[in-house]
Parts: sequence; C-alpha cells; structure tokens
Amino acid sequence: MGYRPDPVQAYAAARRWRDRAAGGTYAVALLMPDYRGDANAEIRRQRTEVIGTLARERLAALGCSLDVLDFAEYPSLSSLSRVLSARGIRGLIIPPLTPLDRDRLSQFDWSQFTAVGCQAGWSLPPVHVVENDEYYGVQKAWRELVSRGYRRIGPALASHAPWAEDDYLRHGAIAAERANVSRDQSIVPVFDGRTQDRDGFCRWYETHRPDAVIGFHLGMYHWLVDMGVRVPEETAFVCLHASSQNTAVAGLSAQLDRIVQVAVDLLMAEIRDNLWGIPALRQRVLIEPVWLEGASLSPRT
Repeated sequence: MGYRPDPVQAYAAARRWRDRAAGGTYAVALLMPDYRGDANAEIRRQRTEVIGTLARERLAALGCSLDVLDFAEYPSLSSLSRVLSARGIRGLIIPPLTPLDRDRLSQFDWSQFTAVGCQAGWSLPPVHVVENDEYYGVQKAWRELVSRGYRRIGPALASHAPWAEDDYLRHGAIAAERANVSRDQSIVPVFDGRTQDRDGFCRWYETHRPDAVIGFHLGMYHWLVDMGVRVPEETAFVCLHASSQNTAVAGLSAQLDRIVQVAVDLLMAEIRDNLWGIPALRQRVLIEPVWLEGASLSPRT
C-alpha cells in the first residue's frame, strides 16, 4: 500500500500515551475536616497536614497539583462541592473524618468528583479508603507478647466518644485473639475508657496488675512510668501506635507514607478509568503496620 509512518504524528502519539500513563495534569484537593470543638484539634490537624505534604509530593511526581480546602470555611458541604467544581478540581483525597463531618456527608455532591479516603476516622466516606490495618496491629501485638511468655496481658485499647472506625477493629481483634487463649493465660478485662482518661487507666492497672499492657497510644507508657512501674521488669508495654523515633517503646507503626502513596495511586487509576462519584463496590485497602522493637519489652529468647 506504500504506507510510511509519519514521525511527527508518531512522536505526538507516544507523548500522549506517556503523559496519560504518568497520571496527566489533574487538579486534586485535600479536604481539611472540621475540627471545631475537638479537644485534640491541633494533633489531628497536624496529622492531616502531614497527609497533605505526602500527597503533594506523590502528586507532583505524577505531574499533578494539590489544593487544600477547609470544611470549616464553608456553610455546608453542598457549597464546598460547588466551589471545588468551579475551580476545576477533579480528584479528592479525604483524610480521617470527625463526628461533625459524619452527619453532613450526604450534602456533598460526590457525582462531580473522583475521591479516595486516606485513613479511617469516626466515619468512612462513601468511596474507596486506604488505611492502617488496626486489626492486624492488635493481633501482632498479642501474639508477640504470648510468644515471649507473657500470660496476663492487659489490653488498654481505650475508645473514642463517639466510637470511631478503628475502635471497632481494635476491640474486635482482641476479642478474636482471646477466644483461643491457652489454659495458662489469665483473662484481664479490657480497658475501654476514653483515650485520654489517665485516672481510669491507672485504676484499671492497679486493679488487675497485668504482666504486659497493649496500649493504644504512647501516653499510656508515660502514665505507667509516672506511677513508678518498672517497664519492662514489672510490666512490659507494647504500643499500637509507636514511633520509629522512640526506641524506648516497642509496638506497631503505621506506614503513613505508604498509605498516602497507595491512596494517590488508586485515585489516579480511578481518574484514568474515567470513574466518577460513589463506586458501586467500595474497597477498603489495608496497609499492615511495621513491628518496632523497643526497650519496653523483653527481648526474644
């Protein structure tokens, strides 16, 4: 037929598909939840800002930009969705939501956007969510303690008010693990008081004197030390939200950078597939936390 490829058109086509594979140049927004009235507002806002920083870095590598819009600056979520649409925002990253947000989600016009949640909060948005595997964290902590010979394990799992999504996962995991305890293990009641209830935690510890504590947060470790408890000689401590920067405390650490990367990549895949609004089948992608050794736990023998 005498066909000869046009080098200019071939270059243009190759660049078009290469750009599409890299994610295109979509505008994405991170929605800052409404933290008014939250006693831990500053901590939660800082966490969301870290999510935003990680998301911006990942999006920049894909040739996309990130805006941050605050729920509290808009009278309703319906007005926020109109503003986002007017700005040409295509993708949304939803950080952990607060109790205030839960009752307002129905006002948001999801049909105009492609969205992915990043970490669970008091409620889940009606879209795909990538989050830390809290269930695995409790399971890993319990089994590590049992393997090192601890027999009176006290789960200080605490709870939020109202209960959040991660509360159900933590308490469900400990119930499953304790359903199969061996005869030489003692069942220590779960501390399910509020997350910052120091007095309640101390009373629980004094009453039951466990030989190991699975603590919800690092503050519980300091509460034990302030009580004069020798850790780990009297009581070992494993934290469900430990930090790699604190070698004194053993436990699990969420891979937030990995969580955000997977959330952004999932969002870009949904956009490239031209998927809008609430998905017919919502996915929850769980990223396992990593185990950290620490001085609060006796070493493996």
